[in-house]
Amino acid sequence: MSPFRADTEWYLEHVGRHPIEHLAHIGVLGERLALTHLTHLSRAEVELLAQSRTNAIFCPSAALKGAFGVSVTGRFPELQAAGVNIALGTDGDLPDLMRQMPLAAAIFKDARRDARIFPAHQAMDMAVAGGARLMRLHDEIGSLEAGRKADFVLHDTHRPEWQPLLNALHQLVWSADGRGVHSVWVDGVRVVDSYRCTLLDEGRSIAKRSGPRRRSCSDPECRRAAPGR
Repeated sequence: MSPFRADTEWYLEHVGRHPIEHLAHIGVLGERLALTHLTHLSRAEVELLAQSRTNAIFCPSAALKGAFGVSVTGRFPELQAAGVNIALGTDGDLPDLMRQMPLAAAIFKDARRDARIFPAHQAMDMAVAGGARLMRLHDEIGSLEAGRKADFVLHDTHRPEWQPLLNALHQLVWSADGRGVHSVWVDGVRVVDSYRCTLLDEGRSIAKRSGPRRRSCSDPECRRAAPGR
């Protein structure tokens, strides 16, 4: 919802309400709903999302690549302050979710000249617990606690981005990315072991998908980077 200003203008012209106001009018909002992007919101729409406990998905790299104007008009700090659950997403861009954390933490710091906005622990919360709350699984996953599913990630802190190890949380958000993930457990099952997936042969899968036939690319940036493809 509302990635571009034109979306708001369309709703105002055709239904006489802002997009979120229209969803509230037809009874769609609620904790079982998750809305992506939400770049152009009025203050009233922020209040409606908070009152209805609707979830928001912030996809910072997609917003920046798509030139949505999130740094200028985005209200994610207001959504967070109002109690809206925010989860991080990729929308297909930068599929490493860890690379979304520094973007989410940095955009509004710079836009509003306020380094206190979205500190590292809040960026981490959006990436992990926010997703668990969105999926209504927060009683089972999203934190390391007795009685919850054993989901956790082991990072290799011998890599350069972890040295010297000064503040694990800050380095996790601002320096690390998925390339430093050594092992992963999901519900107690080790699905990544020493950088290798235990459930499938990644090399074989990649080889099958990258045969001699080259695929076309519809992205203008891709066409410029690889003319003739």
